[in-house]
Amino acid sequence: MFYKGVDVSGGLPNPYAFGLNETDQIVGGSLEKSGSFSAFIELSLGTAKLIKPPGDTLSCLNAINDHGVAVGTWTDVKGLCHGFIYASGALTPLDPVLGSSWSTANDISDRGHIVGAAVFDMSADASHMHAFLYDPAASPMVRDLGVLDGRSASNAIALDDIDQVVGVSTDWSTANYRPFIWSGGAIGELTGEQGVARDINDIGHVVGASEVLLSIPGDPKSYIWRSDGLETIPLNGMVNSINNLDQVVGNAVTEGPFPVWYGFLYEGGVSINLNSVAVGLSGIAILQAYDINDNGHITARGVDKSWLSYALLLSPAVIEPLSLFSLPPAWKYLDPYLTQLLAWMSNPRPDRGPPPAPPVRPPTHPSRLEPPAQLSPT
Repeated sequence: MFYKGVDVSGGLPNPYAFGLNETDQIVGGSLEKSGSFSAFIELSLGTAKLIKPPGDTLSCLNAINDHGVAVGTWTDVKGLCHGFIYASGALTPLDPVLGSSWSTANDISDRGHIVGAAVFDMSADASHMHAFLYDPAASPMVRDLGVLDGRSASNAIALDDIDQVVGVSTDWSTANYRPFIWSGGAIGELTGEQGVARDINDIGHVVGASEVLLSIPGDPKSYIWRSDGLETIPLNGMVNSINNLDQVVGNAVTEGPFPVWYGFLYEGGVSINLNSVAVGLSGIAILQAYDINDNGHITARGVDKSWLSYALLLSPAVIEPLSLFSLPPAWKYLDPYLTQLLAWMSNPRPDRGPPPAPPVRPPTHPSRLEPPAQLSPT
């Protein structure tokens, strides 16, 4: 499978496409020339719109549901974070409904339920943050999801359509963090190891990592958690998203003295460097893959040789290798083996196999290959 790459930067400088929905509406943030990082939304490809919360110094949209409702976070001049909803061109702060002095909004379901973290006292101290679930139709609308035993803070990162929530719970005094899953009204540890849970699909499968930072080369830490156990993802990187087909995307780094970042797709036990299967992105290298929807479409970040950043949308595409029917007419008259070899060389797929073997042909001039027979004496 190839992936057709499209630049969806929409004229923004250095954009990062963090989330998308099933209709390829995209949200993220853009690093502007002034140094400010500003949220953007792209409801149709190539038409990015910057979002400017009041009094923000930094802002970002993190997720968008299938109804086009997005959530994000902005930072004010005091350095305090504030979660918000963006829908139909209107921005709604979440602090008033949360009763919080500090908050983030990280994910939103198609039911309009939102998860993030909030400080529910007036200290605005992020070390006091607790994961929350916001359901505008519930009573109460806001639910404090609590913390794991022995931890002082928590952050909800993702949820599924039945309000199972995953994230990380932290003890700030020791920097000890554990992934959690909240389900049925109770919070519990996911793996029993230090790490973070990054996403959950509607089947209840979770992706996460045993370390927040990249591990040492050759020591993969990312995984898919299912109720029957963990599946290790065999690469040195960080997972970001999982769809309902158990396709996973994230960022990884190569081994060796000169490590290189790349975006990856993991599916069916196989990890793929997206640079090896992307077409249409001449001169752009894919460094990160952020989100994947159920159509297999991926948002990613690419850079060119000048390190300018591009927001990318990668979509599955079937591209056939060259054949006799797609070659220029004159090529049909080439030697059949040469034609097969040219077709093999034109196919960049990693599973293309070895080159075709040259045919075994009888020698045209045996005398050139074998010593002449001895002449009988006369």
